[in-house]
Amino acid sequence: MFLTALLFVSTSVTASHSLTYVEAFAKSQAQDHGAAYAYEDKWDAVNNENHLDEKDGCYDKLGGPTDQVLVLDQNGLVTSVVAAANTPQSQCFQKAYLHFRFPKPPASPWYMHLKMGGQ
Repeated sequence: MFLTALLFVSTSVTASHSLTYVEAFAKSQAQDHGAAYAYEDKWDAVNNENHLDEKDGCYDKLGGPTDQVLVLDQNGLVTSVVAAANTPQSQCFQKAYLHFRFPKPPASPWYMHLKMGGQ
């Protein structure tokens, strides 16, 4: 009984911690590179088919380039977008990607690093 309560408390604390960009980027770089390259092809195809990066004129917004990490769950759902800076461009890309479902990633959570746009 005590062990169950301890695990529950530990999980609650972990789940409520918001990742910083530095933490999310480090996690993206620590993933298996072979799996990352293979998944990138699937991810790119879905992204390009849906024109997610072109939604709402995000590339034309101020504040680029945008450096961000998408956090995907086991089903490919983008559960979080962590940007290096809070700019109109990064906010636009966050709205475009958050809650979109990509193909299932090789591991969960999956950290997808993106560097986009610029002015």
